[in-house]
Amino acid sequence: MAEEKAKAPKTAEEEPQPEAEPKPKSKLPLMKYLIIAGVVLLQIAGSYFLQKSLFFDNTAQAEIAEVERSDEGHGEDHGEKTASGAPIIIMLDEIVVNPAGTEGRRYLATRLGLQTQSDSAETEITARSVLIRDAVLSLLSSKSMAQLSSLTYRDSLRNEIRDTVNKQLAETVVETVVFADYVLQ
Repeated sequence: MAEEKAKAPKTAEEEPQPEAEPKPKSKLPLMKYLIIAGVVLLQIAGSYFLQKSLFFDNTAQAEIAEVERSDEGHGEDHGEKTASGAPIIIMLDEIVVNPAGTEGRRYLATRLGLQTQSDSAETEITARSVLIRDAVLSLLSSKSMAQLSSLTYRDSLRNEIRDTVNKQLAETVVETVVFADYVLQ
């Protein structure tokens, strides 16, 4: 009997009826996509402003400007003073070195500013910039990670860099060294 039912033709009642009229499409998927797009745009805008405020902070430039505005003088006067009496900061190109004992796995990337009161010092520093960079590279690459990562050692490092730079110049003109960037990884 089961075979007879399987072989028997299906009646109209048993056959599925195709729907005569299609259902009207709702606007729900369109609204869902618009909401998702709006949320994504808000996230992109929020990420942009957060990244801009955190990663591109101009604190180093503000520190340099503050040092430029200060009227404190250090040491003796060398060469001609600037007309306004304000210090001049000469920025060196970025210096990247591997600290001693790291076998190339760690590095220090820094930008230095050399503060002076002398107008003539800027031309001398610019003329000898290759020698100055070489001397600073040698000094920094001889330091260990422990020395370079120590905040207390950073002041003595500034003094060592200042002395190294002044040895490359005809007369002692660099008063202070400013770290514009200091990235140790």
